[in-house]
Amino acid sequence: MGESEKDQKESAGPRGEGTPLSARGQNSIPEKSTSRSESAQKKKSRRAAILFIAVVVIVAIVLAAYFSITVHQSPPVANASYPWTTQYDVLFPDGKQEHIGSTTITALSYQDEVIIDVDDNRERLVVGEQRLISERRAIITMLGIPIVDTNYQMYVTFIGVRGSDDEFYLIIKTSEQVPQFLIERILPPDIRARPV
Repeated sequence: MGESEKDQKESAGPRGEGTPLSARGQNSIPEKSTSRSESAQKKKSRRAAILFIAVVVIVAIVLAAYFSITVHQSPPVANASYPWTTQYDVLFPDGKQEHIGSTTITALSYQDEVIIDVDDNRERLVVGEQRLISERRAIITMLGIPIVDTNYQMYVTFIGVRGSDDEFYLIIKTSEQVPQFLIERILPPDIRARPV
């Protein structure tokens, strides 16, 4: 064997050791990096999916609670005071029966007068006249659970006729504080109530 062949074998070293370590490890490092990246992406996707489902569930519960609001009325508790007041400008469709909670109201106008029928009790009002039309106890429930128990008084002031509607100031006085969104949930959309 010539010296040149011997030198080549010695430089190559033992079988399998001719490839440098740095070269042998190049294929395995990217595989681990890609695996970690895919695992992190899957975790992020799972977290995003869980968060989305949680938001959907919360929104569904809130909507169910909001649309489950009901009002149970009864005669008022005696000697109640009414420190809380909410006022609205409202347009009642003339001659159409409307419901505020479980109170039935119909307004029928003629020139500068209106006859307002509240649970079959009729009152005649002229423009600018205010009248107490209802005093009751109301228990407001959400998902069947009582959340507000209050006495209330309902006053109306006849403002006049606007097209096919009768305009009133509606004043609601309560013995307990009632969130405005609960009052507005009880008011029917047809009467177009605007806080004043």
